[in-house]
Amino acid sequence: MRQLQVLSALVFALPALAQSPAVDTASQQLDLASRETDRIASLVQAGALPQIRLEQVRQQLADAQDDAILRRTLYGVATAQSLSESQATMSSAC
Repeated sequence: MRQLQVLSALVFALPALAQSPAVDTASQQLDLASRETDRIASLVQAGALPQIRLEQVRQQLADAQDDAILRRTLYGVATAQSLSESQATMSSAC
């Protein structure tokens, strides 16, 4: 009986644990891209780097933001409270 309780606890806990690192990784990548953008912007302003480099790093930041959104959408933990009204309606329609 005790083994069954432990096994059922693992079955329910593992999906929640498996989803957290993807969201955390996306958040870390977004923070890193934002700091890199700030660093490059200061170097461009000082004349140490060309303007095109700032545009490139801004595009990389936009890509990191898109990745973060996708990771939250695909791998994030969605609860009934986190759904918008239209998402909840679509969910209940299915």
